[in-house]
Amino acid sequence: MRELCVGALVVAMSACLAVPPDDAGEAPFAGGSGADGGARAVIDGAPADAAGCPDAFAVAYTNRFDVHPDGGVFAGMLVVAALGDGVDLSNLVDGADSSTQLELEMTQPNYDPLAAGTASGSLDARAVDLIVGSLVSEESWTQLESPSFQLRFTAVPADAPPPHHATARLRVGQSEATLTFDLTYRSDLGEVAVPTKAAMASSVCGG
Repeated sequence: MRELCVGALVVAMSACLAVPPDDAGEAPFAGGSGADGGARAVIDGAPADAAGCPDAFAVAYTNRFDVHPDGGVFAGMLVVAALGDGVDLSNLVDGADSSTQLELEMTQPNYDPLAAGTASGSLDARAVDLIVGSLVSEESWTQLESPSFQLRFTAVPADAPPPHHATARLRVGQSEATLTFDLTYRSDLGEVAVPTKAAMASSVCGG
């Protein structure tokens, strides 16, 4: 897959993020109780390894889909927020994925730097409620539609396989995040894909 040039991005910490109750055990952030009774988390400091990794970032994305076996494209599915103090997405690399049916693609770069506490990304209208308000606070998502990623699903055999699991990687400098996806193929689906769940992934600093 190809290197994706997105533009310079220098961001400080402290985007306000939340963790959905059913994924509370997977969250990389410390949380408390929100007014809605769900688990909430605020990034008021970098992760343990962020001090030595200014490229640290988090990705809130649509991770579970019902997909038509004929394949197609689902546009708008992730939001990127900075955890470190020097995240520069001009070197964002969309790494290899583990699936022959799924490919993560960049469609719109982002050349504007993010202010501290903001997030940037593109979401399908059906995915907004899965991410904004539950994974990313509405006030921190100020740069809509930039950067923009899409998922391309290739056709699968007529006898649709059971739920399919795939991974993809995003790397910025020395920091890399692994995105996992669950795909269920449905012949009766009237569109390419329907998002059913979202998740948060935080990057890991490399050497």
